[in-house]
Amino acid sequence: MSRRWTALAAGAVVAALVTALPGPAHAAAPSGALDPTFAAAPTDFAAAFDFGDAVVPVTGGSAVVAGRAGSADFGPGDFGLVKYSPDGTLDPTFGTGGRVVTDLSGSEDQATAAIAQPGGKIVVAGTTVDATGDANFGVARYTADGALDTTFGGGDGFVTTNVLGHDEATSAAITRDGRILVAGFTTVDNDGSSIALARYTADGAPDTTFGGDGTVTTSVNGNEHANTVALAPGGRFYVGGYTTSDAGGFDIALLAYLEDGTPDTSFDGDGVVTTPVTGDDREEITALVVQADVVTAAIDRESMGAQQALLLARFQWDGTADPSFDGDGWVTGTAGTGSGAVALVTAGTDLLVGTSDWKLVRYDRYGALRTGFGTGGVLTTDLPGEPDQLAALAWGRDGRLYAAGTAIPPGDTLTDFAATRYRIR
Repeated sequence: MSRRWTALAAGAVVAALVTALPGPAHAAAPSGALDPTFAAAPTDFAAAFDFGDAVVPVTGGSAVVAGRAGSADFGPGDFGLVKYSPDGTLDPTFGTGGRVVTDLSGSEDQATAAIAQPGGKIVVAGTTVDATGDANFGVARYTADGALDTTFGGGDGFVTTNVLGHDEATSAAITRDGRILVAGFTTVDNDGSSIALARYTADGAPDTTFGGDGTVTTSVNGNEHANTVALAPGGRFYVGGYTTSDAGGFDIALLAYLEDGTPDTSFDGDGVVTTPVTGDDREEITALVVQADVVTAAIDRESMGAQQALLLARFQWDGTADPSFDGDGWVTGTAGTGSGAVALVTAGTDLLVGTSDWKLVRYDRYGALRTGFGTGGVLTTDLPGEPDQLAALAWGRDGRLYAAGTAIPPGDTLTDFAATRYRIR
């Protein structure tokens, strides 16, 4: 494995949050089913292409889905938020009829992560592109009724950050003391890309204890993207994505950082592990969860443009593969487990993987398929219309699991926000 690390004190990044609460403890015979009391219909904004990318459960069994709200003339999109009531109907007290649209730049905006804060406030992170084509990180905070919170970001309710060049945010997390960490990637003059991170104080100001100016960029092999970020005890955190392989494809990349944004050199000696999995054209980490002293990664694999069976990998705190996880640290999904892994949460000591074709797959802590869950370990949801594209999972404080993504309703050709809720035991 070839590894090279360069950390620069500049950069910013964001991604799709896939974990919230640790989830309920499971019974001896784990099971799961759609919650029939939550019947959310696909939700559009303006007869355009809308994409749901993140979900954040809020108090009382409600949930907010964030993503891209298209415009009626098929022009640039904006940050779009939809709030579903506990029964899945749109919440009329949120924005306009349950919908909120925010134009950050006057051009294209897309939200990719959403997190709840105390007091019912919601932080949404993503990418904003201005009229010149310059892309930056964008972070906005909303009150419980969907209004921009003017106490955030210097009075506007949102903040934009230029890391180095063309910056796109993909994931976000909030630390125990309320700071906001965003991950993504940055490209300068079309000359490769680097992982980009930005951290903000609770009120949206740059956190200067992080990289000196609130941003950090990391180059591994000269072309890498971050897809997900996960917090660990003691202020440490992990970033997962991909880097260019020696063969010209993409290998998975897992990076460990200390709280101040410097690489954690106790992790494989330099803070980064890159490795090919199967030699497929494209292999990338799409979701991470931290359990005790290990970090588990969900991996999406593509060969010649076709998605393959899902794959999981578990690493110990020093970057080595965890041999207790299926014997060698790697688990390959069996036939019928769906296409690429896109989301990952814990269920007690178990793992629940969300695949892009809206399936949930359950494994125990040792990587064995929980065959008592769904059908042979797989719970399949067929939304009205097709195709369906799951993007995110999150536990609610009600102990139920929320999923969000994109669907095309029957008889339509345009994509809408979609959400489901599950009772998991």
